[in-house]
Amino acid sequence: MGRFGWPDIIVVGIPNTDRSIDLTPTHVVDAPDDSTSGGGENFISFIEKELMPFIDNKYPTEPYKILAGHSSGGLEVMQAFAHHTNLFNSYIAIDPSIWWDTVIGK
Repeated sequence: MGRFGWPDIIVVGIPNTDRSIDLTPTHVVDAPDDSTSGGGENFISFIEKELMPFIDNKYPTEPYKILAGHSSGGLEVMQAFAHHTNLFNSYIAIDPSIWWDTVIGK
C-alpha cells in the first residue's frame, strides 16, 4: 500500500515516433501522411503480447490495468475499448480525435 492508503501504481509511458501509424484505427488515403495511418491494431497487439508480459515479469504488478490516452491516444483507447474489452479493466479517453476518418479529405 502506498502513501495515503492508496495502492502503489506503475505508470508506463510509451514514446511515439509516428502517431499516425500507432494511434489510428483505419488507413485514410487523404491523411497528412497517408502512407502510415491505420496501424492501431498492431499497436494494441504490441501492448498485449509484448509490453504487458514484459512489465508483468519485471515488476510486481496487480491484475487491475488502466489504459489512458489523449487526442490521437484517446482515439486508440476508444479502439481498444471497442474491440479489446477484456484487455484492460478501465479505459480513459481524454479529448479523443473522433473526427479521424470522417472529415479528412472532405
